[in-house]
Amino acid sequence: MFRSLLIVAGFGLLALFPLWEAATRWLPDQPLDEKRLPVPEPRWQTSPNLRTYLTGWQDWFDDRYAGRNLLIRLKTQLDYSLFSYSDKIYIGADGWLFYRSVYDDKISAEQEYTRPVADNIMAQFRHLRLWLGARGITLILIDVPLKDVFYSEMLPASAPRLPAPSVEDKIRHRLHDETGAVCIDAAAVLNTVKRERPVFHRTDFHWNDPAAFAVAQDTVDQMAWLLGDPALGWRLRLEIEKRPNSGGEAAFMPLLRPVTEESLFVTPTWKEAPADVTYYQAPFEYVHVLRSPPSRMLPPVVILGDSFFDGMIRSGFAEHFSALYRARIYNSTFQDVLLHLPRGTRFMVVEFIETAIGPVSSPLDFEALDRSFPVPAMATGQPSK
Repeated sequence: MFRSLLIVAGFGLLALFPLWEAATRWLPDQPLDEKRLPVPEPRWQTSPNLRTYLTGWQDWFDDRYAGRNLLIRLKTQLDYSLFSYSDKIYIGADGWLFYRSVYDDKISAEQEYTRPVADNIMAQFRHLRLWLGARGITLILIDVPLKDVFYSEMLPASAPRLPAPSVEDKIRHRLHDETGAVCIDAAAVLNTVKRERPVFHRTDFHWNDPAAFAVAQDTVDQMAWLLGDPALGWRLRLEIEKRPNSGGEAAFMPLLRPVTEESLFVTPTWKEAPADVTYYQAPFEYVHVLRSPPSRMLPPVVILGDSFFDGMIRSGFAEHFSALYRARIYNSTFQDVLLHLPRGTRFMVVEFIETAIGPVSSPLDFEALDRSFPVPAMATGQPSK
């Protein structure tokens, strides 16, 4: 009987908590980073559905009642501290966090990327490599494996395991063997670096900047080798610092106090060359053109990449090129980037994480591209239409 009364009293207090918090604002109720907009106020339609209208108000209230954020944090904290569980994050050993949605997408890809789908991806990149090559542009692919590839032992026992080799491993090898593109072996670079230091953040989805530095260095060196002039390769010195950090995966798991770590970052050891930098010049997010480029610089490069490439930019990648044009996957289409290739482009870099092979291999309209950039115009250096 006493136990039942305690349960009833507990539920009663919980139900009254929003009213008490709304009246007193005594407890902190910091907003959550939910990556979405709150449910809007419902509107009474010309032909209303009363049930839908009332449900809309309930959803509106559920996003705004006093103390909501604190209760969500408290519930998440209990799950994390007592059960090492989150419905958004796989909580691994030694504080390693992994997005559930991203990892589960990799599991789904084992069924989605059938042989015909993979064949189409290879054909697309082969065609693109030939189209660019006819215009004097070298296609470079950087396929970045994710954190679980390098730290699979940190995944919790509840996380499903991928077969070895996975479908994405096979796609990566086929890109190298069948497309004719220059493929940067990011996995090999990171595995080498991993022998000396971590290559990913524990609380964030991304590689750390010193890992991005190593891949950027390998990419620039290979470009210089392709031009037959190794002296144009990487020339920046790596210096690493440690800083407290709480990454995106930690933020996606709203706790009373966020999970933190000591992360590795790059301390710039170089002075940036004078350049004109333009942001949001569609389809490019970032354009970096040296004002007085020395004769000993790599020629212009166009990049289509994701947030992992940010670490390569922070590592001084742009300092090696007379001009750099960067577009971001999901903000610009591949077709639009190709339609706006700047004159003088020598390299086209496509960087993508392994789960983003779909967006960067979506069908291209090569007939439209041919009309915009016929071979003679690009080959003779004439301005593009």
